[in-house]
Amino acid sequence: MKQLALVALLSSAPWPCCAAQIEVNQSTVTIDGDIDFGDLEAFQSRIRFLSQATVVFRSNGGRLIPAIKIGEVIRQKGFATYVQDYCNSACSLAWLAGSQRYMAAAARIGFHAAYDGDTGQEAGMANAVVGAYLTKIGLPYEAVMYATVAKPNDMRWLTAADAKRIGINVTVVNPEPALANRQPALKQPGLKEQALIFVSYYFANWNTNYFPNVFDDLYWESTNYYGEMTSKQDILTDKLRVMEQWPVRAYKPRNAEATCGLTECNVTGIVDWEASNQTKRSTGSAIFDYVLRPWPLGGAGADDKLRISAENGKVLSSSTTDKCAGPKILWFCAQP
Repeated sequence: MKQLALVALLSSAPWPCCAAQIEVNQSTVTIDGDIDFGDLEAFQSRIRFLSQATVVFRSNGGRLIPAIKIGEVIRQKGFATYVQDYCNSACSLAWLAGSQRYMAAAARIGFHAAYDGDTGQEAGMANAVVGAYLTKIGLPYEAVMYATVAKPNDMRWLTAADAKRIGINVTVVNPEPALANRQPALKQPGLKEQALIFVSYYFANWNTNYFPNVFDDLYWESTNYYGEMTSKQDILTDKLRVMEQWPVRAYKPRNAEATCGLTECNVTGIVDWEASNQTKRSTGSAIFDYVLRPWPLGGAGADDKLRISAENGKVLSSSTTDKCAGPKILWFCAQP
């Protein structure tokens, strides 16, 4: 039932729309209009014989999952992406997948949080999917935060300066120095909001196989890890051991609260988990406790990169059961 609810949510995020026009002219692929169901198949059909291409976007957005899937194809093919006029919401996520990203000096590329098209409310599960996708294409958590921090009815417009600061490599065609001054400003999230976003990002990645890929962006070089100073490499080894033992993981944080000073935040809450392997299933809940401080040392504020400098926690309840029950099912599960 939960899986069906997630599918329904992702199908409606961010908003209803109509199909885009997809055209190919030599090595240029144009996607014009809002991205909808069926556009992935149309895109794949039109580019199947292309070994290299630049995908030009002109779109106000569209459906989240088809846009992400198009982005994954772009990344797999090694295509470049370009925005001449505008590319917003779901479109901007597909544009980010380019092996080389280009934008015109006056282009408007907008980001905001994913939301349920039926209710208009921000969709946490959908934003977790966005975070996993952006991690998969190699972007740091600062880019994930940037892409999802604006409310559904707002927009965050990308500037060359922002792109450089958050780790998005982009080439501005015919750059104009005064362009950034003409872009609508959006207030940077404060340290407390950053900390809460960081923890959501952490668990979203912990639930995927991409976790080792983003590990360097998560921890200090040496961390107070459950009461002992531990190197980053030893922490990664410990996490990989858990991932190997429980390859399927669903950790859902709740009641997260952040208490911040000038240079650090303490984030606590409860996480419920359900994990499994071929024969076992584990469920339970635990208290999580992270101390986040900027890395590298020397500052605090919206532009600094928070990392975990201390991690602690306590299991509240835990249960491990066999996935197989009954002689026939047990025999089936025992097979290689």
